[in-house]
Amino acid sequence: MKYSVVLSNNNIYRITIASSTDEERKLLKKPKEKIKARIYKHFDQAVKDGLGEGASIEKIVDDSGFPYQILAIVSIKTS
Repeated sequence: MKYSVVLSNNNIYRITIASSTDEERKLLKKPKEKIKARIYKHFDQAVKDGLGEGASIEKIVDDSGFPYQILAIVSIKTS
């Protein structure tokens, strides 16, 4: 899957995933309840890819764009 992570405002990030294959496209069209946990892993990976391994989704503040887009508060652990 393709990912993008963009700082929207007030430390809220717009995280978008897009399918790269027909199989991924079919997955994204399934009911939210069936794919929620699996797709949230893709969003979490998008955050790590975009902001570094220490980044993770702290809280999802809007998932009305699910399964393609969510708004989330991201936390970044520093060593």
